Parts: sequence; structure tokens; C-alpha cells
Amino acid sequence: MQRESAEYSDQHLCYRRSTVLWKSALCLIILLLCVALLWINYVEYSGKLQTLPYSIAAILGMWLVGPLFFKLVSGLSRRSTVLLSWSDEAIVTQGRTVPWHKIRHIELTSSGSSRWILSDAPLLALHLKDGKRIHIQTGHLLTSKELLQAEIRLQLNLRENQQRNT
Repeated sequence: MQRESAEYSDQHLCYRRSTVLWKSALCLIILLLCVALLWINYVEYSGKLQTLPYSIAAILGMWLVGPLFFKLVSGLSRRSTVLLSWSDEAIVTQGRTVPWHKIRHIELTSSGSSRWILSDAPLLALHLKDGKRIHIQTGHLLTSKELLQAEIRLQLNLRENQQRNT
């Protein structure tokens, strides 16, 4: 029986579907509140003073939370909850294998806010010795604590590998 949690013992980084489910449910509630604001504004006619603020609040809410909701739903629809895995030789992620000896540093970062002011997604960045970077998208599928634990675990594995090779 497979345990649904963020696991590191099997050298895999997995997300919990339950975490993604409650995050997507929260986003759905916010989106429904935005729709309710539009409904109140245009069908029930809230009055001239409330029309502009209700419309702005509803549109901003949908703009900011909508894309996150669809990212989370896509995470729920995936067959596998594995974001990355590793062995003594390499990290395997998104169909790409990166040998440990090519990695200089691993850090937790974010994609930064986009030009459309959407939420920035946390990601793990692999800094390679040749100056390139490989980003491992986590897409809000992990909690902050799980992200921090994943970063620490990967950094420890990197140090162990570097010590073995020297």
C-alpha cells in the first residue's frame, strides 16, 4: 500500500493529493465568491456605489486565483505524484537526467511575479557547473514545509556526492 505523503526515503519527492485537494477547494471557494460578487452586482443590482468596487474585486479575484486553480487541478489529474527522483548517480526530473557531478548548487526559489501579476510558483533550481540552471517546477503542489525539507534533503545528497567524488 502506497502512502500519500511527501516522501524522501525512497529517493523520490512526491506531493500529497490531499494537500492539492484542499488548496484547489480553497481556490474554488474564492472563485465562487467572485462569481457571487458579479451576480450581486449585475443581476441583483447592488447600487451605483457598489458597482465599481464589486466588479473590480471580482475580476481581480478571478485573475489572481483562476490560473492557480487550474494548475492545482492539473496536479490532481496527474497519474504520478512524483516530482523528481534521484539515485547515487543523478537526479531525474521531467524526463531529464542530471548527474550529481554536474550540479554546483541547489536552491529553493520562485519564478518571480509575471508581467501579468500572477502568483509566483516556487521551484527548485539546480545550478550547474557550466553556468546553466535547470528549474524543477513544483507548481504549488507542496506545502512550504515540504519544499524546505526537499531543498535540505537534495542539498545533503549533493554534498554527500561531492565528498564521495573528491
